[in-house]
Amino acid sequence: MLIFENNSWHQEPLRFSLLSLLSSGQALFETIYYDQGVLYFWEEHLARLRNSLNDFQARVNGPDLKTIILRRLQNESAYRQARVKLICLLPLDRRNVKINAQHFLILVEAISPSQKEPAPLALKIFPTPYNEQAPLLQHKTINYGYHFYFRGLAQQQGFDDVLYVNKQGLLMETSIANIFGVKNGRLFTPPAEVGILPGTVRSVLVKEFKAREALIHIDQLSEYDFFFVSSSVRELRFVRQIDGQKFAQRYLSQYKTLVANWEAIKRQYRQRFLSG
Repeated sequence: MLIFENNSWHQEPLRFSLLSLLSSGQALFETIYYDQGVLYFWEEHLARLRNSLNDFQARVNGPDLKTIILRRLQNESAYRQARVKLICLLPLDRRNVKINAQHFLILVEAISPSQKEPAPLALKIFPTPYNEQAPLLQHKTINYGYHFYFRGLAQQQGFDDVLYVNKQGLLMETSIANIFGVKNGRLFTPPAEVGILPGTVRSVLVKEFKAREALIHIDQLSEYDFFFVSSSVRELRFVRQIDGQKFAQRYLSQYKTLVANWEAIKRQYRQRFLSG
């Protein structure tokens, strides 16, 4: 088993085995927002990862990842805000695999304040490339190439991202975020059954904002006051346009109230995290 890396050859069987899993897309991952000593919604991220590992009947004897990350970043001024990608290498063709420290990779990318600016989005509707019953859709794997491909096509047409719809014309999600519609002050989001990957921020919004799961057809876009998307790092972002449907800027104040309430939830979480 040989590996060519950094302009030299290596012969390391264990490392080869792990890189082989990574290069063939056999890994789960979570992307977590880190800000000045806090890994936001760490428990929700870890629970989703554990649920996927349980579905594959993996036996996990992993390290204390939370402590490992916090100790490394606590004195790093360059990483006051960061995107932490936690990757777990997992053979998808086997069950009852033993997972330990060597199966985990942690990637940390600093985030500048400008990257956190929540600019309004324009979304281009695309039919989903997958059947909503595809078994891996409910797991966050690193098989993300098609998302970047379709997002690139949308950007070539002047949009920021794609918005997938299934064969019935029901809204699903963007390439990296869940979507919410707001109507008369109430929040609605597509259910998992349409083929989405339920995000951690989405789960918090469903719980704390009493958002309802509901089927949203592309013909119903005009029935909603506005839409926004949610993701772990970018958090909430206003959607100014979906295909040719534009949403009135007068709803920005209502959206900003949602953001203020979201920030209050984060402050409460921060206090619990730092005190725990």
